[in-house]
Amino acid sequence: SMGMSEKTSWFYATLFMGAIGAIAAAICWWMTKGVEKPDCREETEKREKAGIKKIIIDIYSSYKIILKTKSVRIICLMALVYNTFFAVKATGFVYLMANNLTLDSAMQALFWTLAAALNYITLPVLNIVSNKISKKAAFILMWSLMIAFAAVFAVVQITSFAVLIGYQVIFAFANVCFWIIGYALAYDCVEVVEFQHGENKSGGIIGLFTLCQKIGYALGGWLAGIGLTVIGYNAALDVQPDKVLIGINTIMTAVPGVILLIGLIL
Repeated sequence: SMGMSEKTSWFYATLFMGAIGAIAAAICWWMTKGVEKPDCREETEKREKAGIKKIIIDIYSSYKIILKTKSVRIICLMALVYNTFFAVKATGFVYLMANNLTLDSAMQALFWTLAAALNYITLPVLNIVSNKISKKAAFILMWSLMIAFAAVFAVVQITSFAVLIGYQVIFAFANVCFWIIGYALAYDCVEVVEFQHGENKSGGIIGLFTLCQKIGYALGGWLAGIGLTVIGYNAALDVQPDKVLIGINTIMTAVPGVILLIGLIL
């Protein structure tokens, strides 16, 4: 519909995202050049020589300390909840564009390109907001907005590409909030644990935070699959019944919104 073949549209979408990633990596390298941590290979080699039993004991002791800290437990629960929400919503996006909006590959590629651009546009706005009202308050605010708009779009339905982009604008704030402020909060937890116990457990905390993300992805994909089965989605049909289309919209809006609400309450 935009005069581009499927191959060309995906090529330009990938090229755009790759260029943004390369620029971000270059900026990160430039800003952190010269502040790298000292070489820890000697310490690592000593631990390896101590034997597997000692390593297991050290890991157990580290996580015992880490999980005693309430802020670490909260941040890991947040990672689990958000990535469950993300996986369900991302699945909903794919099925909604293909079935409810019947977008061709070129338009879907355009959507993902705009979605990536929106993430970068919302980043400085979120930084300003979090500096004004604190990281925690910004996090609660963005999740609350996402929940509210998910409820609205669950009722009014996403019926056009323009409405889909409007929904994505709100989601971009919640998404960037997790990836930027969420990780900042995780590193705040590193400082809390170090202050309380006198040990830097950054590797263990970030590792646990990342593990909760992966579990959330798996859980979200599983829930989305169950949702598609419940609404009666049939991949063999070229056109899905109206009740299935409404169900797909619900999977993309109401279900993720409820998941975020549960996380906010917990």
